[in-house]
Amino acid sequence: MSPLADVVAVAMLGVTAGTYVNGVLVLLPAQRRLAARSYIEQEQANTALGTTRYRALIVATTCVQLAALHSQPDARPRILTATSILTVGVTTALVTVRRVVPINVAIRGWDPGNPPSDWSAVRTRWHQLHAVRTAGFTLALVLQIFAATDVSPRMFVPTRQFRPRRRTARRG
Repeated sequence: MSPLADVVAVAMLGVTAGTYVNGVLVLLPAQRRLAARSYIEQEQANTALGTTRYRALIVATTCVQLAALHSQPDARPRILTATSILTVGVTTALVTVRRVVPINVAIRGWDPGNPPSDWSAVRTRWHQLHAVRTAGFTLALVLQIFAATDVSPRMFVPTRQFRPRRRTARRG
């Protein structure tokens, strides 16, 4: 197993998950305080700047995870890393690409001076989806940490099976 690949995979997922967690803890509460015009202007700027950054981050993270997967000779870390990669892929494909991107495209077309009547509902939906993808990336990070260390979900499950003792007949 390559410790470097594991460390870099955990670090990249940490940056990715941390970026999303920051959004949940800082960006979303701040956006809830904004009026329609300010929200739309901020979201249009954020989307224009963030799209390239997020794409690069997710591609780089997945590449590093694949390198970590390739370097792991044992089954348990390979399964955990593969599950982490799958979690990143599903989160990116189903939540970001299929749900968030269409909302971002719609918001880019909005006139900040004349917001649609349902702008607040769209913002709420975007916030919910962002929370879901944050959970997905955080789960992927936890799985990658388990793969890179001796800590595993198995440590919380008893490994010794308890069986009743067999009574043996006494000879006598």
